[in-house]
Amino acid sequence: RFHSLFKEMGIYWGIGLANIANIFNPERIVLGGGLLQAKDLYWEEMIKTFKERTLPFLGEEVEILPSFWGEKAVAVGAALLAGGQ
Repeated sequence: RFHSLFKEMGIYWGIGLANIANIFNPERIVLGGGLLQAKDLYWEEMIKTFKERTLPFLGEEVEILPSFWGEKAVAVGAALLAGGQ
């Protein structure tokens, strides 16, 4: 049951990321946050679903990467935004 939950999560992440890629056509998508600690449980399914649901030329072109900052990405982004104002 635990593994199927993460597999399902990977599918929904893949769908969401494919929607973003299909609309905005980014070069890369960088993901951050605490769930990256469990990426071994959902990442493969997420990438598979992403490639199935993107426009043909996007599936291989868009790079999906884990953030360098990992679970601290949100805090670092907030600090950068606050410092810029």
